[in-house]
Amino acid sequence: MNRLIISIGSNTSDRRERMAKALQWLSSTFHVIASSNIYETEEYHGRHAPYFNCVICAESNDADTVVISMLKDFEHRQGRTAESKATGLVPIDLDLMAFNGRTLRPQEFNRDYFLIGYREIIGRIKGSVPT
Repeated sequence: MNRLIISIGSNTSDRRERMAKALQWLSSTFHVIASSNIYETEEYHGRHAPYFNCVICAESNDADTVVISMLKDFEHRQGRTAESKATGLVPIDLDLMAFNGRTLRPQEFNRDYFLIGYREIIGRIKGSVPT
């Protein structure tokens, strides 16, 4: 099994429902080991609405490229488009942050919107993950 660390975010007016739907989909698609609480953070650049965020650790037999494709497909089906990104309203954002202990998005990995949830679950995760 491959170990996944996934960051989840939404900043639309219905962000709580969107987060719940994403977490439900992730739980039905992967074997979720740990999930942080949902928490609010300011948008990274401070120009758009605040986000709800969450971080999960999960397992999958799929390769990292397949997992990323699945996450992006879910985003698209939930209304994530180039236009939504340009307006600053993000229906759902799913990012594979780490795969089998290898950090895939080093800049984002060190940002508060990710670290808050990651630090919450790190103690519950067994095995090697980036710190």
